[in-house]
Amino acid sequence: MPESAQEKQIGGDHYTKYKIQPGTYCEVNHLDGYESSVVKYVTRHQDKGGIEDINKAIHCLELIKEIKYSNIQEEIKFERPMDQAIHDGDFKRASQCLKTECAKDKI
Repeated sequence: MPESAQEKQIGGDHYTKYKIQPGTYCEVNHLDGYESSVVKYVTRHQDKGGIEDINKAIHCLELIKEIKYSNIQEEIKFERPMDQAIHDGDFKRASQCLKTECAKDKI
């Protein structure tokens, strides 16, 4: 029987030796990219990158803190109303903006 992709690792064993691989844990728990990176770096630091992996995890945590828990999202200003609508997750408004911009630009 062929080995499953989750049972193998290319370039070492710093993930496959664990009962739950970081990627599986992150997928099951719906972690985003930065959160997944924290899990990955903390899991492997003793076997692979040492203090560099800890520093990478800290950097990812700083990014999470800045992006999710500061007012940085409010500071982003978009030139086009459509871009702001997409950023806000208002796709109905974005669609309306697109129609207006296309009509104005005769696209």
